[in-house]
Formats: sequence, C-alpha cells, structure tokens
Amino acid sequence: MSVLLRRSILVLGLLFGLLFAVGTAVLWHFHQPLWLALLFAVLTVGLQYLLGPSIISWVFRINWHSPNELNPEFAKFLSDACAAEKIPVPKFGIIEDGNPNAFTFGHTPKDARVVVTRGLIDMLSEQELEAVVGHELGHIKHWDFVVMTIASLVPLMLYIIYVWTRNERKSNAWVIAAGSYIAYILSQYIVLFLSRIREYYADQYSAEMTKNPKALSSALVTIAYGLAKAKETDPEPKDKKKRKTDLSPAMASMGFFSSKGASHFAMAASDPSGNFSSENMIRAMRWDICNPWAKWFELNSTHPLPAKRIAELGGYADNIGPTQKPDANTQVMTDYRSLFLQDMAIALLPYIGVGIGCAIHAGGNSGIVGAVAYSLIFGGLGYAIRILFSYKSDFKPAEIVSLVGETEVSHIRPIPAEIKGQVIGRGLPGAFWSSDLVLQDQNGFVTLVYRQPLQFLAFLFGVFKAKDIVGKQATVRGWYRRGPGPYFEMKDAVLDDGQTIKCYYFAFQLVLAAISMAIGALIAMNS
Repeated sequence: MSVLLRRSILVLGLLFGLLFAVGTAVLWHFHQPLWLALLFAVLTVGLQYLLGPSIISWVFRINWHSPNELNPEFAKFLSDACAAEKIPVPKFGIIEDGNPNAFTFGHTPKDARVVVTRGLIDMLSEQELEAVVGHELGHIKHWDFVVMTIASLVPLMLYIIYVWTRNERKSNAWVIAAGSYIAYILSQYIVLFLSRIREYYADQYSAEMTKNPKALSSALVTIAYGLAKAKETDPEPKDKKKRKTDLSPAMASMGFFSSKGASHFAMAASDPSGNFSSENMIRAMRWDICNPWAKWFELNSTHPLPAKRIAELGGYADNIGPTQKPDANTQVMTDYRSLFLQDMAIALLPYIGVGIGCAIHAGGNSGIVGAVAYSLIFGGLGYAIRILFSYKSDFKPAEIVSLVGETEVSHIRPIPAEIKGQVIGRGLPGAFWSSDLVLQDQNGFVTLVYRQPLQFLAFLFGVFKAKDIVGKQATVRGWYRRGPGPYFEMKDAVLDDGQTIKCYYFAFQLVLAAISMAIGALIAMNS
C-alpha cells in the first residue's frame, strides 16, 4: 500500500472518527432515536467524502503539474490510456519527497487526482512509472473512491445499532446487541478484504493496459521493499534536460514520514558492481513468505502482501529466476510457527499475569482488594518480562542491507543494532509535526521511529527539533522491527556535531512495570 495513502487514511480517520465519536455520544446521551443516529453516520461519511480530497491536498503539500512537464512520452501515455478507457485525464501532482510512492484520490473519475513522489520518478524506469500510474488509473476506472466509501458505512451502522441496543431493557435486546457487535467486527475484516481485492483488480488492470506485468512487478519491489535499482539510461539521452538518475538530490529533500505501525524501509538492491541483485530482492521478500506475522498483519491491512501481488502478476519467476524462487511452503509450519507462538505468548504475558493474580486471589479471603493487589503484581511482572524481551541491549554494528533479509523478527522480537548514516528527511512527507526521521547508509535507508513516554514530547520534538537534524550524519542505536512494514525504533543517536538524542520510552515502560508491582505489594501487605 502506498505509504502516503496510508497516512492520508489515518489523518481522515482521526478527524472524522473524532467527529463521529462525539456526535454519536451526544445523540445517545439525549436518547435520540436509532434512525437519527444512522442518518448521522451517513452524513459523517458523506462529509468525509466531500472534504477528504481537499484535506489530503492541504496535508501533503502537493505540487500540481502538467504531465508534459515531467516527460512528453509519459504525458502521451497518460492521455492515450485515459482516451482508450474513456475516463478524463486526472489531475497530476508531485510531492517533493524521496520515498517512492503513488496514490490517487478524488470523488469520481471526473475529478480524480494521481499523485507521485519525486522518489518514484527518480527510482523507476519509464515503463515502471507507467505501470504504477496504470494501477492508479485502475482505481479511477473501477470507481474505488465510491465503492470503499459505501463499504465503510456498514461497520459504522452496525456499531451504532450495537450502542443503541446494548442498554435496552427489552428481553431480547441483548441478543440484537451481541449480534450487532459480532457483525461489526466481521464487517471490518470484510471491508479490509474488499480493499485487498480492489488492489488485485488495479494490478490486473495495469498489467492488461500496459501489457507489461513485469514492469509493475518490478515497481512493486521498489515501492514495497525499497529495493532501488538504477535506471538504464542511454549514453546520449534524447532529452538533454531529462532528470538524472542520481538519487542524492531527491534524498536530501526527503520530506516527512511517519508511522505508527507501518513505517517505511528501503535498501539498495545492488551488488558491489552496481548491478541489480536478485538475491537481495529474494531476501526482502522472504519475511512476507515465511513469517506467520506477515499473514497476521495482512489480515488487518487494506493491501495484500507485496510478495503475493508480485506472484499474482506472474512476474515472480521472471524477476528472481526459477532456480532462486523461495519456497513458500518450507519451514513455515516448523521454525516460524513456533517463533510466532512464542511471540504471541510474550505479548500476552501481562494479561496472563493478571489472570494468575486473580487465580491466586480465588483461594484467599481478601476480597476484591486482594484480586487487585495480585493482579498488579503479576501483571506488572509479566509486563516487565515482555519489555525486557522486546528491548534487548546487545547492540551490534549492522548495515541496513544485513537487516532486510532477517525473518526471525517481529514487533515483539527485535534485532538490537547500531547503524550509521545520514539523516535525509522526516517520516511523514509534508507534516511539520512528524518526529520520525529517515536514515540512509551506503546500502539503503530506513525510518527511525522516535518514541517518548508522552506523545506530546514527540510532537514537540517534531515541531522544534527534527528540522535541524536533517542532513546530519548520525550513529543510531535501537531495535529493528517488523510490523505492517519494517522500521528501526531509536534508543539514542549521536550526531556528527556531538549532539545526542535520547528516547526514554524503554526506561519509562520498565518504571511503569516496577510501579505496578510495588503498588500491588503495598496493597497486599495492608489488606
């Protein structure tokens, strides 16, 4: 999924989710009828649909251009493709950002907008760029704006029905409330599944329109994994003004980028001679294929796993070679399944601790006070164990290319490492408040997630400090993790000017665990 599109959905979700939550609470408090609440949901989604494009344009600081300004050949492709499909030529925008991404938004095909980043233009060949834009045209052709807007209404309505019926005093009201809530949960996953299907359709549309599925497959590798290969250029370009393939200017102007669960990662997929390395690409895809966490995150994602999209396009074997194709069926049920279960157990330790505390209380006579005391003690202990497991401190020097192929890693099971490079930009392009940074070493670049005990502290760092760090060399210690996307959580960073940046999130969590156990012990001693 386009990183920028994920961020746009997040921004819109926060804005209109807040409106919906407050409005629904007010209607419920004043005992308004169910039909009025359902109407309010429709109006909220309608308002989001109407205002969403304007908000996205404002948040991401998109510069609108004529396609001819980019490349006459590209402009001709876009015009011919739209004429063949009988859709208006969409408004074309560029975000001055080094991350290779593209997305489309709007109300209908008549006012659709296609946006690409400067990184996408610089990293992809002309055929790959056309394939990506063809994918976005597929969303326009299929009216995906409208389809997904209508689909998003269903979970909202089911949730409202649940809220309005859960406190009804009628004998069978609880059955309706329980059924509505279960349907609400299921509907969310169905909407996500529908979104993933739409992505496959858009991929297919691009492949059929360009008659070059391999180009889209190759572009997906660049966008999803950040595997960047240099363009093949003629010794004497026809257009002397054509942009060079040197990525340094684009990287230097990298904008902001964020991500709570889906941070961006990229690496150079080239061998020492500078040629594209299929081995590095295989290593990048292996986590999607082998680690069960990948399927878990896909279930909760709007987009399919990149490796599955590439395989569906039929470009899998073409890109990596038939003898190098990773076997999706090997080791998944042996090594990785056991690691996945271990991770799940570690993640649930605080809740298991609370359960143990309640079980111990069941044999005592201290009442609810005892249950609270032992739950705090054992819950805090479980939390401390989880934190110590998830924040190991044996930091070893590593290059980004050495991390990308690791499969025994997750958001629970990190790889502690020390990486060196240049801070080339922020996490969320165009957002002045973004506290996350992007670090580039000689092999690639990775998002540095900046976390503090209070989110407000991270916000202040993003507003007042982050802009002064861009462009500086840094040595960063932290934890490489995989969530919906790979990322590197910072512990501390030393800049070339001697300045030090520290994150206290790890220490804060240990303090919370200790406080929980201490309070529980005091309550138990005095009960």
